[in-house]
Amino acid sequence: MIRFADGWVLVPGLVGGLAGHIIAARISRTGGTSSAGPFSRRSWKQRLTPPPVLHWLGDYFHGQDSDVHFVECFVRVAHKNDWLVAQDHWETTVTEVMRTAEFSELGRLENLPKAQSLCKIVLRIVALTGKCVVCEARK
Repeated sequence: MIRFADGWVLVPGLVGGLAGHIIAARISRTGGTSSAGPFSRRSWKQRLTPPPVLHWLGDYFHGQDSDVHFVECFVRVAHKNDWLVAQDHWETTVTEVMRTAEFSELGRLENLPKAQSLCKIVLRIVALTGKCVVCEARK
């Protein structure tokens, strides 16, 4: 039988057990990056197909409405209409995103388009505040 005075032991024990269970479940969900994918044998078509080219920001200016809005936010707002600095920061961000573990298992033909798509989403949100991730990191 647990008395009222023993409650000070019971509550921290339950909280600690619950926290330990949540942390253990979260750690078990994250897996390491397998090395089988990047080093697997590619077909001749995959070998002969050139990798995609990183987009120039000027190409987005004449694209769809979402692309134009991205350029407006990223180049005109965050970089004060400095296209060369914006292009450099765009290339830096896409390159760093492609190096993350989430993109390491993708093939070279799908890695760049998905990284560019993710960067457009993230950089647009940050650029709406008038800031750039790379500019803030280099301060």
